[in-house]
Amino acid sequence: MGPKSHHVIPRLHLANFVGDEPRGQVWTYDSLNLKSWSAIPDETATQTHFYSVPDQDGTMDTRIETMLSEFESRAAPHYRALLSGNVPVEQAKMEFAEFLGLMFSRTTAMRRMHAEITGRGIQIQQYATALHDGLSLSSCERWRKTMDLSRMRLRQRFAKL
Repeated sequence: MGPKSHHVIPRLHLANFVGDEPRGQVWTYDSLNLKSWSAIPDETATQTHFYSVPDQDGTMDTRIETMLSEFESRAAPHYRALLSGNVPVEQAKMEFAEFLGLMFSRTTAMRRMHAEITGRGIQIQQYATALHDGLSLSSCERWRKTMDLSRMRLRQRFAKL
């Protein structure tokens, strides 16, 4: 079992925003509660089991967090080089691009957007099937099969990690 505290903003990125007061800490502003505070990057922008998936035995599978940290480790030297003015090329460019893409897609905002899009899709599907009685059973069955296939592919992919 891996770590349960998952960063929604990578530590590698947060570490580049540490300040001198207090030394080595990042300032965070909560726009909902109108509060700000400082903390070390290891304790900033984390959520418990944010990327974990419950396993069949009830334990939390943390392989996604492990995979994200591997991408971050590969990108670290390229990130530092870029900050020094050296633009990554070839393999380094690809590894840094992977890191940037994952940094964008691993946030709470992206998770919320995905939920909204999925919810809207379900609403549209229900509306369409309500208009056409014959569609409802076949559409639901196709949806279930598609979701089952997607889950199976994800499990197979993560089993290889």
